[in-house]
Amino acid sequence: MQVRMQALARYYASSSKRRYNAVQLDHPSPYEAVTYGFGYDSSVDDYKFVRIVYRENCNHSQLEVYTLGSGLWKTIEEIPYTFSETTDRPGLLLNGAFHWLCTAEKTSSSSEVIVSFDISNARLIDVSIPEETTKQEKLVGVLTDYLCLLSSTRSRIHVWVMMDYGVKDSWDKLFNFESYNLEWSPLWIQNSEIFMAAKNESFSYDPKKDILRYAFVFAPAKDNLRLEKQTTRVFVIM
Repeated sequence: MQVRMQALARYYASSSKRRYNAVQLDHPSPYEAVTYGFGYDSSVDDYKFVRIVYRENCNHSQLEVYTLGSGLWKTIEEIPYTFSETTDRPGLLLNGAFHWLCTAEKTSSSSEVIVSFDISNARLIDVSIPEETTKQEKLVGVLTDYLCLLSSTRSRIHVWVMMDYGVKDSWDKLFNFESYNLEWSPLWIQNSEIFMAAKNESFSYDPKKDILRYAFVFAPAKDNLRLEKQTTRVFVIM
């Protein structure tokens, strides 16, 4: 996704006043792709905005971090990753780090990995993906509190979950379902069913019965999310 916004809103709230500040962002050129992330850094009690700019035909990208409290940018030049295939999706925050699917550009070779960027210490770490997914179309996601990976083979979507964060051998293929579209986001598991979102709709999937139903979430009280499923089965899966 080419970034269309020209400013990032900075918001402050207190018992006495609220105000917004606009943070100017350089607009990318037609030859640049941009991906981003926004999250809270508990180590400094502040929010950070992360932007990665990838230029076509380069074997590196530029990573920039903006801290809202200080109003300062920090630039890390030439990180050895390219992001041309995943710039339409923001980085996913898990365990204090953003995660993107990208290509690690090594000296003698390149390989597809999930890269994590810790917003507290600014460390970049490669997270290996299942070898079975190497030549498949993929998306990275977060399922409940686990890092997950969606991969596509013909007319089925496979959902992998990293059971032990950072350990390559802990990837487990949790379930798969029929679909011709990879634009799914598994969100959480409740009573052995998986709640997922796709485009502007949400669904509940029962892996035991292989049934996908429309669903929606409502909150009757604070910290009390409920999943309401429709009885109608989804026959045509996107």
